[in-house]
Amino acid sequence: MFRPFNFMKTIITIFLVVLTAVSFPAKAEAQDIHPEDILRAGAGDAQILMGEYFKPFSIGFGNGLNAGWFTSPKPHQKYGFDFRISATAALVPNHDMIFDVEELNLNELELVDGPRRTPTLFGQDITPASLGSYYTNPETGQTEELFSFEMPPGLDFRYVITPMAQLTLGLIYDTDVTFRFFPSSTFENDFNVNMWGFGIQHGINQWYNPTNDKLDLSIQIGYTKINSTVYFDVEPEFEPNTEDNNPPSTWENQNSNFNSDGLTVNLLAGRQFKYFTAYGGLGFQKSGISIDVNGTYPTVEPVDPSEYTPGGPTKKITPVTDPFEMELRNNIRPQLLLGGRMRFATITLSATYTLAQYQSLNVGFGLSFR
Repeated sequence: MFRPFNFMKTIITIFLVVLTAVSFPAKAEAQDIHPEDILRAGAGDAQILMGEYFKPFSIGFGNGLNAGWFTSPKPHQKYGFDFRISATAALVPNHDMIFDVEELNLNELELVDGPRRTPTLFGQDITPASLGSYYTNPETGQTEELFSFEMPPGLDFRYVITPMAQLTLGLIYDTDVTFRFFPSSTFENDFNVNMWGFGIQHGINQWYNPTNDKLDLSIQIGYTKINSTVYFDVEPEFEPNTEDNNPPSTWENQNSNFNSDGLTVNLLAGRQFKYFTAYGGLGFQKSGISIDVNGTYPTVEPVDPSEYTPGGPTKKITPVTDPFEMELRNNIRPQLLLGGRMRFATITLSATYTLAQYQSLNVGFGLSFR
């Protein structure tokens, strides 16, 4: 069995962006979750399976990137600013916690053991499906297993947690801008990450004569992008009756690129009191993730009958270059927001509920000088 890349390490990298620890990566490691084993299926089937397995992560993480941009319907005053740390928990619905492998129209794979309904990444920790492929052994003439693998289990945790940190500065004309930034950094010499995000909020009360000047109205736009690269070293493992004629240099320069982005646009309305601010809003969001695996990796294939020597190997290690590329896009979806903020001198506590493709709750702590 080979493991072309450790996707969970990429997820850990994302959380390092804001120097925040959550239980999700630790739990994944403890449960020995290795979704990269799906690459044994080959490019076509692997893309189908990975898309279904990571679907709730793509949607939930996208919701997190698009959350937490604001805590008030009124932008900061000129030269006002705040620094805020927050976390978003997106709830994975029941229908995205499990999927049926026999409804996916797989090309080469078939169910060899276990239930046909198997968990997604955030599904229950139940017995997953085992999938495999078969070949005709030229030595015996019998149909035998070429390879098989067990689908990874679920985390048994229904919440996609996304932490974030940002700085907001007040400008002229009732406008403020928000920055999210983490410079390109390498951790433990085997993965690199960088992040940037930009948001703008503009008060629109100034452009008309409101009937109630205590109601603040504004337009808010935010965009976040995260890039991560994981470096690794995967070589063939010994398998009985298998030929390997590849030099060690074949498996050099292996890495995986993980990219994610999110865009949100909202119309906000609310009212500020002495210590409390209430607000709501309507808008839309879109997001997506992409995973590209680069380099050359070992796969197992049957020996061609015309090349078979009696008594010799019936399988062989075959190198595959740039074996996997996946993109999961979450199209434009409407959203409804409702939230509030408590302020104690310069300290703020906030919470925002968002009803979109997934329900989510963002809570945050900040230092604010409005």
